[in-house]
Amino acid sequence: MAPPAHKKRKLFPPPVGNGDNGISYNMDSEESSVEYSKVAKGTTSTRSSLPTRKQGKHCSTPAPNGAYNLSMFQLQVDELLSEVRPHDGRMIKAENALRKLKSIIERIPNREPKAVLQAKREQHDSHTARIPFPNPRPEKDAKYMLAYSKPANINVVGSYARKTAIQVGDQLGIDLAVTMPSVRLIPRVFAQMLTHTKSVFQEKDYLNYRYFHKRAYYLACIATAIEEAEKCTFVINYVYQNDNHLQPIIAVSPGDGEDDFSRSKCQIRIILAAEGATFPLSKTLPNKNCIRLKAEGGTSNDRTTMPTPFYNASLRSECSSLAYLKHLHGASLQSDSFADACVLGSVWLRQRSRGTGLASGGFGAFEWACMTALLLQGGGPKGKPMLSKGYSSYKLFQATLQFLSMTDLVAKPVLVEADAVDVSAPEHPVLFDGARGMNILFKMTPWSYAMLKHDASGTLKLQNDPLSDHFDACFVASLNDPKQRFGSIVLLPLRQLRASATQTADAIGDDMAFCRQAYQVLKTGLGDRVSLIHMKPPGKPAWSPASSKQHPESTSRIQIGLLLNPEQVNRTVDRGPSAEDKEEAAAFHRFWGEKAELRRFKDGSIQESLIWSQNDPRENVLEQIVTYIIRRHIREDITGA
Repeated sequence: MAPPAHKKRKLFPPPVGNGDNGISYNMDSEESSVEYSKVAKGTTSTRSSLPTRKQGKHCSTPAPNGAYNLSMFQLQVDELLSEVRPHDGRMIKAENALRKLKSIIERIPNREPKAVLQAKREQHDSHTARIPFPNPRPEKDAKYMLAYSKPANINVVGSYARKTAIQVGDQLGIDLAVTMPSVRLIPRVFAQMLTHTKSVFQEKDYLNYRYFHKRAYYLACIATAIEEAEKCTFVINYVYQNDNHLQPIIAVSPGDGEDDFSRSKCQIRIILAAEGATFPLSKTLPNKNCIRLKAEGGTSNDRTTMPTPFYNASLRSECSSLAYLKHLHGASLQSDSFADACVLGSVWLRQRSRGTGLASGGFGAFEWACMTALLLQGGGPKGKPMLSKGYSSYKLFQATLQFLSMTDLVAKPVLVEADAVDVSAPEHPVLFDGARGMNILFKMTPWSYAMLKHDASGTLKLQNDPLSDHFDACFVASLNDPKQRFGSIVLLPLRQLRASATQTADAIGDDMAFCRQAYQVLKTGLGDRVSLIHMKPPGKPAWSPASSKQHPESTSRIQIGLLLNPEQVNRTVDRGPSAEDKEEAAAFHRFWGEKAELRRFKDGSIQESLIWSQNDPRENVLEQIVTYIIRRHIREDITGA
């Protein structure tokens, strides 16, 4: 952690602390993570890998009267839009690969329903690809069956299909969605006639991970077919879609000969989807519970009733893949500027290390597009549109930023085409799409939402400055380096951290559950010493389908960025509740333990208090607090990373 400074931002602060307690206070190494959910990887340079403007061309200089030259700005935007889009000529090989993969998947024979143990044994004995079951894995005596039936359809989805993808940096992501079949969509008499439409799901499969277990088996069947296909040299790996451990997918990299699509500079991702009516919307609303596990030592009747919004939205997102493709296509037909506004949003997000994945904040190009489309449809007073279909691309981009900056989606959730639905989620933002039954911000966290609002407000502030370079501030200047964004950075070794059962009750995964726990502790302990706390877990690495170990021992660390309040950060005395307030005083003691003491102050008041040393050569005040509360509430015996 860098020593607190009086300046608002300190570039490349010197290392402080020896790290013996396992809490690193400096960025002594770069975190490496594969971010498959982002269209292009972020950079950590102060200047991005975006196409730089040629000297003397479209120069963004102030006009003679001091006002920013808007015509020059529009030229720069137009040039940016043309340069970040993929070149059609380079995508031929990738599109040939998509056709080949589609053909392989269409030829996969059906597998009859089998008990979980039998299906797992046959897959293990006859093929190299393992079944990437999420945790908790299915029980050996599970009553449901695993099966494979031909897909209902196979479609290219995502930003590439919508023509809003950007190719800046290393790789472009192309999503090939394979829709698993469900006979709920067709009359029973026809379902009996169409053997290729056998459903792999049952009515109650939305409960207790059953859908995700069946999904994992279906994915293994596809991986097996690609690995065993003749004259196929594609390299495949499993990877988590958007860092969500419930949603493993197949990442396809170029092979040899005709399977070499490396010139396209892309990666193909085979994702799974379910048909829209597989499960009723009412069963997966944010306030519903879909994980009904036995209580410890209890019976099957001892079930939790805690809502599981993350689990529910993960399932609903699988059932709405094609619905969102159609919805966003419809928005582009209604607004001529919609597609270009989405490209601008993608670039803005990328320059701030934001993406759809959990590790990248849960708000990427897809969420930007969905939010803009929903606000073109509603979200305003009396259900009227928040945005105008007649806006230019930049005005639409700017209005979306303004919505993010000025609207508190935690205190006041926004519902579009949804009435009388309880979608509140404590400390989490909500933009609920009633037509598709999903909070599109379900992957966001309190800290990632606060950071998004902070970035949006900062960009708007620069745009309102008539002498600033608006284009540079929005789309060229990179904010990917955490050493430039935060006053202090804390690194915690992930391998020693474990979340409680309560934290993981909503299937968010151990890493994110721990981040939630640590965030609450730091928020309480640091108080007004910091204006913002940002948690960044490491990205999830890919693994071979032949590997049975999905989670290798992690050597990564959770990065915690702190925006400091210079007026309060070095305060050595904290005054707590009055001694007369028994309840508040007890809570203060529970949190601070032996550090809390009752003191009489000069004004005669008797209050709980905390005293920090200003002369400690090893740790400044902020470091003392962070070290103390992490050891007290997270892990007492934490050691070096």
